[in-house]
Amino acid sequence: MIVGGETEERPANEPRMNILIVDDQPDGLLALEAILGNLGQNLVRASSGREALRLLLREDFALILLDVVMPGMDGFETAALIRERPRTKHTPIIFLTAARKGEGPLTRGYETGAVDFIFKPIDPEVLRSKVKVFVELAIKTEEIRKQAEELREAQAREHERELTSARERLKREQMQREMEAHTAQRRWLEALLDGLPRALLLADPETGKMTFANRAAQPVLRALADETNPLSHPTSEVRRAARGERFEGLVLDWISDGGPCTMLLTGEMLPAMHGQKETVIISALDVTELKRTEGKLQRAVRARDEFMSAASHELNTPLTTIVLQLDSLSRQIKKSGVAEDARSQKTLATLNRNVDRLGRLIAEMLDVSRVAEGRIKLERTQVDLCELAREVASRFEDQLARVGCKLTLEVPNAIVGHWDKSRLDQVVTNLLTNAMKYAPGKPVELRVEGDDKQARLSVKDNGIGIAKESHARIFERFERAVPTENYAGMGLGLWIVSRIVTEMGGTIGVESEPGQGATFTVTLPLAASDAPLVPPIEPAPGSISAGVPPVVAAGLQPPVEARAEVGS
Repeated sequence: MIVGGETEERPANEPRMNILIVDDQPDGLLALEAILGNLGQNLVRASSGREALRLLLREDFALILLDVVMPGMDGFETAALIRERPRTKHTPIIFLTAARKGEGPLTRGYETGAVDFIFKPIDPEVLRSKVKVFVELAIKTEEIRKQAEELREAQAREHERELTSARERLKREQMQREMEAHTAQRRWLEALLDGLPRALLLADPETGKMTFANRAAQPVLRALADETNPLSHPTSEVRRAARGERFEGLVLDWISDGGPCTMLLTGEMLPAMHGQKETVIISALDVTELKRTEGKLQRAVRARDEFMSAASHELNTPLTTIVLQLDSLSRQIKKSGVAEDARSQKTLATLNRNVDRLGRLIAEMLDVSRVAEGRIKLERTQVDLCELAREVASRFEDQLARVGCKLTLEVPNAIVGHWDKSRLDQVVTNLLTNAMKYAPGKPVELRVEGDDKQARLSVKDNGIGIAKESHARIFERFERAVPTENYAGMGLGLWIVSRIVTEMGGTIGVESEPGQGATFTVTLPLAASDAPLVPPIEPAPGSISAGVPPVVAAGLQPPVEARAEVGS
């Protein structure tokens, strides 16, 4: 690039524009540089159309001065290629030509996109004037482009600021909504906790201070604030729970606003979670009224048991007299020969059955009071369970025949253990009585088996059966698996059996389904390790217990045959 002459003064901040001069003649290039050198612009020379195209690929130009006549690729062909590229499509081109105005080549030049023609020989002033116009136009265009770019950037920045402001506003609004939702949820939870009847407190285990208390816990808070209340002492259970000590259903007596109070205290440490540090949750259930009610119920139960014990003892005395008188009457009828009278026999049998039933009820009442007070005393002797089972089965022959039950015995020769014979007799008796009651007219199976450590006795009926959910309940006091209007009884037989079996170190269970009958199984250890072995007590001749049926003397079911032999 060659700049000739003095450079014109121009603003310091004005950019220098690129001007491409294309001529295959070096003298032409030098002339152009000499004419345009003082304009203060960047003059880039090219000696051919191809070189000019290569330069246009690398740089942008404000103006192209293009010679028309050049070897290989003339100015028109070069201009046509320049116009095909989007980047240079609008770059102004001034053709340099020696042709005269009005000649054919001028028309072609305008068709290829020329903006003007400079005719040779070149008038320097005309050339500079035209070049300055296009340079100023390019400068203005560049300024407009920069301004447009700055405007776009400013708009983009403003848009970004607005977008950022909108995001921040949305974020603040979202945080506000979340805070409001959190506050509403917290208030709802506090209202819910305030409605609970159980006192609920939250505490900081590091300081032991209460951080929350619902409405039911306010008396506890007041007690903690009262230095005269034992609950406020640092060693009290509530204070210890607040420091993280675990409690589960601790019964705590304390003094509340209304006087003495009892509550169940539970303390549990909650681990750090959801952004919250470790917290102790303390709950206290006021059971003062429940405790008072429990005391009333216990007193009522004791009174009932005392009444049943007294009533059973009082009823036992006239029953003994009735049994003796009935037995005496039976002997007199036999001696008088009236025994052959069918009506008399039927009357005696009815009396005997009612006495049997009354005796069993009194025996159960006596056992209820003894078992409830823990007064069952076992007199352990060596007892052959097989022999005892056969004896009980023999006593029940008439009753089994009366209700239409066929008894099947599966009993080995002997299984001997250390048990209370009278109580074990009561177990077998009650199980057989139970089978006859709930399976009349159905076969009954009595089985005894064992090994060197334990014996098993089972009674199976084919009666109405027992629902699974009632299996455990039927061994409770006064509990029954059937309506009382359908089957008589007080619901004590199986409870007494279970307590006797438990006292002897054994277990009792039932297998049954509705309509499939029931099988009761008693398992007893052969050896007794929890009670001394005592010899059997034989009643003295002539004593009341020697002649009174077992229902009166030991609480057992009396057979008819036994009563017939009383006093003989």
